[in-house]
Amino acid sequence: MVWGLQVRLFSETSKAADREKVMTLNSQVFLDEKAKTLGALNDFFGYGFTPEEIKETLEGPLLQTHAKENQTPFSPEDRAKEKRETLKNYGDQIESAISWAREIGLYFESL
Repeated sequence: MVWGLQVRLFSETSKAADREKVMTLNSQVFLDEKAKTLGALNDFFGYGFTPEEIKETLEGPLLQTHAKENQTPFSPEDRAKEKRETLKNYGDQIESAISWAREIGLYFESL
C-alpha cells in the first residue's frame, strides 16, 4: 500500500510540475524504443552524448544482462517471456490486487 501511495504522489507531482524539469520513463517504451528514449534522456539532462555513443551503449554489455543478476543474460524477449509466465501463473491474484487498488484509488493505467 505504501508503494501505491508513493506512485500516486509521484504521478500527481509530475503532472503538476514544469514539463521542462520533470520527465517520466515508461520501461516498456524504453525497451521498445531504446535509442529514441536514450536520446530524449540525453537531451533532457544535457549530457551531450553523441548518437554514436548512445549506439555503443545500446550495443554494449550494459543492457544485455538482468538488472538484479548482472551475470545473467537478459533481453527484452526474456522479459516478455517472464511476464507471460507470471501472468499465466499468477494472473488471477494480480487481477484481484489491481481491482482492489482501483477501488481505493491507488492503481494507474500507466503501471
